[in-house]
This record gives sequence, structure tokens and C-alpha cells, in this order.
Amino acid sequence: MSQDTRTTIKLMTSSATAPDGYTSFDVDDVLARVRADENVWIHVDSLHDTAAVRILEHFGLPAALAQQIDSSVPLQSETRSDRYVFKKFRFLAPASSENADVPKRKGSRVFIREARVDALREAGGVAILGEKFLLSFDDRRASQLFDAARVEIRSRNEIHRGIDYVFYRLIKILVVDNYAALFRQFADRIQDTEDILLEGTAEPQVYQDAVRLRRELNPFGMSLLYAHEFARLLVREKPAVLSEASLIFFSENLVADAAVLEEEYSMLRGRTSELMQMHRDNANTQLNNIMRTLTVISTVFLPLSFLTSFYGMNFPNMPALKWNGSFPIMLGVMAAMSWGILYYARKHRWL
Repeated sequence: MSQDTRTTIKLMTSSATAPDGYTSFDVDDVLARVRADENVWIHVDSLHDTAAVRILEHFGLPAALAQQIDSSVPLQSETRSDRYVFKKFRFLAPASSENADVPKRKGSRVFIREARVDALREAGGVAILGEKFLLSFDDRRASQLFDAARVEIRSRNEIHRGIDYVFYRLIKILVVDNYAALFRQFADRIQDTEDILLEGTAEPQVYQDAVRLRRELNPFGMSLLYAHEFARLLVREKPAVLSEASLIFFSENLVADAAVLEEEYSMLRGRTSELMQMHRDNANTQLNNIMRTLTVISTVFLPLSFLTSFYGMNFPNMPALKWNGSFPIMLGVMAAMSWGILYYARKHRWL
């Protein structure tokens, strides 16, 4: 009996009452529970070639597809068939300490180009859809989103609606629902940064936070574009294993959801631009306040400097030099001039 401790295989089948779930490291143990008359979804974490070949052979699929499942291998062989649909996909997921250092791989990308920000990581895999089965392979460390999709699909007993509908729901959860949740987090972070900027701060760290938000948002643009292409490609190919109802889900629902996400993405990018502009405005305002204060101070001392320099000239016959009390009189005149200039500046709200 073949067993691979590095590969976790998760099975979901439909039953008369509720979907059954089963998890094992043993490929043969899982396949022994598969019934031909039930809808079957098998998800493989931490893919291993031996497990992939064994599963493909059980469902009568070409063993050569095992080489195409690895994301490091370009998609070269013909994967279109009347019996199955073979699709690679990518999506963004929050990075964590245990998977942030996952090596980047080259391959056929559907949803997204390689992410270059450390707050998010590129995840994905392969889906093979048949008439009664869905096989999904995680091409790197297991994503929690796959488990979340399995839990939601099982809790709603959606596998009874058809395995092609499960395929649609899987893509929707990984992309649409996932991105909607991430965008809400971005919106909250943007609001927090905006509240700080509205207080008038011009701290460099706040500007760096705004720039980081913008950088983290950038990969979503290409990802959403590929989501549109993914749905349109399925509709254009019209594979035999996809029902007309499922094609409508992809052609209308998924495309419409992607359009909504694109609008929200554009809105979030616009708000990050506003944050950076607000920071610049705050910095300019602070600079203007400083320059205005320095200008008023210079204006106050300009006539005082003139008086002191004027009476500092070494001429013997200058008026008022030998008056009694000339020094305190001059100090009084200078104080009166300073007070007058300050009063004029405050009256005109220069200070």
C-alpha cells in the first residue's frame, strides 16, 4: 500500500443526507472510499508525483498530466478533452511566518503574476474537473483558503448541486470572497491612516504606510484581469463537463463579481493616492507655517537692525547722541515698533 507522509489527501463525497469528508495520508485508502455514482472532490496538499499519478490513473486520466500539475513546468501538453477540464490557477493570500519564504516558481499563471510584497503571497494549484469528480492539487504549502472552501461547501451541502458547481464555488471562494475580505482590511487600514493625516501630521512614517498600502494593492490589478480571462476562457471553450447552468455562473456571476472587485480596487488605489497627497499637503502646510513665522520674525527685526546700524555709524556730529536719556528712549521706540509689527501681523492672521 502506497503511503506518502508529505501528502495529505482530503476527500469529500455526496451522500443521501450530507456530504462525507475524509482525510488521510494514504492514497489507496482514500481512493477505496470513492464511489462511481457519487460526486467526488479530492484535494491534495503538498503535492507528490506518486500520489498524483495514482489518483489520475484511478479516474482514467492520462498519467502525463502529473508533470503538468507541477507549477514549475510550463503548460505544454494538450489538456482539452471531452472527459475533463484541466486548469491552473493562482490567487493572492495573506502571508504568514511559516509560508512567507516559499520559493517563487515559474509556470502558467491564470489569476496573478508573481507577488512582490511580503504582506501577501501567491498561492494556487491545479483543478481537474470531470463529469462526477473534481481533483484539486495545491502546488505548494497548503493554503488555509482551500480548507475554508471545503468547510463552506460542505456546510452548505453544495456538492449535491453538481461537481461543476463545486468547481465554480471553489474559484469564487479563492478569488472573489478572498479578495473582498482583503479589500475590507485595506479599507480599514486606509481609514486609520486617513484619520491620522486629518490631524495634520506630516511624519515620514505615515507617508511610508501610505506607500506600502499602494504597493500591496498593486498585484491585485493583474490578478483581477486574469480572473476575467479565466471565466471568459471557460465560456469560450464550453467544455462538455460543464453544464449550461455552470457556464452561466462563470459568464455572468464570476465576471460581474470581478468587475465589482475591479471597481473597489480602483477606489482603494485612488484613496491611497489621496493619502499621499494629504501627507504632502500637511508637509507643505507645516513648511508654510514655519516660513510665515520666520518671515514675521525677520520683519520685526529688520527696522530694529536698521536703527542699531544707523546709530552705530562713527560720525562725531550725529543728533541725539548726547541727549540725556537717549538710550532708554531708543529702547522704547524699538519696543513700540516691535509691538506694532506683531499687532499688525496678528490682525491679518499671519501669526
